[in-house]
Amino acid sequence: CSSDLTRPARPRRTSFGFERSADWQQPVQGFSTDKLTQDGVTRLADLERLHATVGNGGALAGYLESMSIRGLVIDSTHNYRRDGLPIQGGTRLALDAVERVEVLEGLSGMQAGQSSPGGLANLVVKRPQGHLRHADVALDPRGGLLTALDIGDRWSADEDTAHDTGWRLNLARERLRPAYDGGQGERHTLALAAD
Repeated sequence: CSSDLTRPARPRRTSFGFERSADWQQPVQGFSTDKLTQDGVTRLADLERLHATVGNGGALAGYLESMSIRGLVIDSTHNYRRDGLPIQGGTRLALDAVERVEVLEGLSGMQAGQSSPGGLANLVVKRPQGHLRHADVALDPRGGLLTALDIGDRWSADEDTAHDTGWRLNLARERLRPAYDGGQGERHTLALAAD
């Protein structure tokens, strides 16, 4: 008698407990890291370049993040999430360490608990995915420079790959040169995820 031992499936990370986007009752727009990098988005307020219902909520570079959805500034105490869990709007999560930004529009409180009418933003952080080596360099016309490194790996100490170990490291440094006077500065990111 032989038994077929297969690796158990990894639990799939979902934002609010739903397995498929079809299970949502409201529209969700997701922005991957590749899309954000390609369009030069480094702050949540910059999402206004990618989606018509998202605005910057009056946020200036160097200040606390703020964004509006459907014309309403979202509540900083309940409407920012990290992997579906509430965080304070003043909590800084660099988009360099974020895999995807999800914007849930409308009456998101029906899906996610207490929420304001505009909607909410969920930041899904990067997790170990195997062998990964990625670097980005971006230069803007005003002299701003962004360098970022995203590396990771996964290994197993024995043949039983169900007990493997993974890590992912994100490093970034940005020289900020915004369009207004006196806004110059620097930004640094160091984020490590392991499982």
